[in-house]
Amino acid sequence: MTQYLISKSRKHGGVIEFVTAGRVSDDGKHVLDVMLYKREDVVAWIRRGYNVNTSLVYTDEYGVNRWPSNAKVELTRDGRYITTDPNHTTSDNLGTLPSC
Repeated sequence: MTQYLISKSRKHGGVIEFVTAGRVSDDGKHVLDVMLYKREDVVAWIRRGYNVNTSLVYTDEYGVNRWPSNAKVELTRDGRYITTDPNHTTSDNLGTLPSC
C-alpha cells in the first residue's frame, strides 16, 4: 500500500497551504520524491486510501536522513482539513511539525 510521510508544514491564516512530504519506497527503506505538496494533495492521498503519517526527520550517526513514522494523518469530519487529532474541530492540525 502506498505510504507518504510529512515532515514539515506551512500555514497561512491558520490553514495549511503546503507540506514537505515524500513517498515511502515499496521496500520501506527509502523516502522518495521529497518536495512541497499542496494540502489538497494530502487530502487526495487520504481519500485514495493511502497511509499518511507525520515524521520528525533526523540524521543518524552515519549522516543518513531517517524518517520514523509518527502520528497518522486523517481528514477532519467535514473532509476539508488534515489533522493528527481527529476531534470535532474543523481546522488543520499536524501537531508540532516544523515550518517549511
